[in-house]
Amino acid sequence: MFNKFGLLFVLIISVVIFSPALNNFFWGDDWFHLQVSQISNLNEFFNFFSFQYTSQSTPFYRPISTQLFFFIFNNLFGLNALPYYFFLLIIFAVSLWLLYIFIFLITKDKKAALLTTFIYGISATNFPRLYYLSNLQEVLMTVFVLASLIFFMGMVYKFN
Repeated sequence: MFNKFGLLFVLIISVVIFSPALNNFFWGDDWFHLQVSQISNLNEFFNFFSFQYTSQSTPFYRPISTQLFFFIFNNLFGLNALPYYFFLLIIFAVSLWLLYIFIFLITKDKKAALLTTFIYGISATNFPRLYYLSNLQEVLMTVFVLASLIFFMGMVYKFN
């Protein structure tokens, strides 16, 4: 029974452990990103993706995980931080699911994949990622890297 629902159990436990983040508000760089994402026309929107300095630029080029994220969520939810953190926890759960798939593809061992996912899922290193909205970039990076590796491995196995 545990093997059948093991991944679901790990996902739920990991998200529950970090669920107090849902009570957080904006702080630190979140306010900067909220301000930068305040735009009034399409040209300013495209400035999010510009490699040149604009008034919508940030010190680090991460337009999807910073400007676009804060722009969309601010327009949908305003200063209600709960949906921002809820989305962050969902993306974290997706990263855990992808980690499980990746480890299983490497080891072909469900128990090893489950244990690895569990250890990563409850790791204290996830606190700054999940309690600080501006760190969505780190969780998204994990999702994109794991998805790319899984896709690559699938293509390698397909053509061998």
